[in-house]
Amino acid sequence: MSFPFRPLLAAATLAISVFSTHALAVVVQGTQASGFPGDTVSVELRVTPEVGDAVDFTKVALWSFRVFWNESALQFQPNSSTIAFGTYGGGLTGVGAGLPATGKLLSTAVNNAFLLDWEYDGTDLASLGTGIVFTGVFTIASNAPLGDYAFLFADAFTSSIVDESLNAFDYSVTQGQPMMITVRKPPSVPEPATLGLLLAGLGAGLGLRRRRAV
Repeated sequence: MSFPFRPLLAAATLAISVFSTHALAVVVQGTQASGFPGDTVSVELRVTPEVGDAVDFTKVALWSFRVFWNESALQFQPNSSTIAFGTYGGGLTGVGAGLPATGKLLSTAVNNAFLLDWEYDGTDLASLGTGIVFTGVFTIASNAPLGDYAFLFADAFTSSIVDESLNAFDYSVTQGQPMMITVRKPPSVPEPATLGLLLAGLGAGLGLRRRRAV
């Protein structure tokens, strides 16, 4: 799923290709979580500018943020998920409160993605402050195959930030460990008959020890 193509997005794509080396000055990190089918877990994506970064997070002209996951294995809990940037920290549906109302905002959460696009309209630039923290909460499907489920940050467009000087960077790939959920095999539960035998054996063993102690 993609938002409609707009002129500023085209400019951002060009800016990213021209100024792509600036991406190296931004730290993009994901966290990992693991659980069994049926468990609810949370993971984070952190995008943090370094001192002297060419991209000015306080004067943003375009912000494109997209996170994708495997919807057959991971069931998104949008009401429990949050995002923090600038002066805003809260639910996904209220994200507009942290961005200039004069800009163009499109934001939606669907089964397999959270998508956000904000565009400067020539009036007020946005400030992402000291960075972005996205916290996603997911319930592992009861029939989810075991294994690792890494998150993606691009579709037709990449996750990116462009400032007023058209300095830009693309954070479609995390640095270091990826944002990922691992589905593990639940611990084995003994069959009723097997459990009965184990308990009987335990009882017999305790009885023998008592007799020896007499």
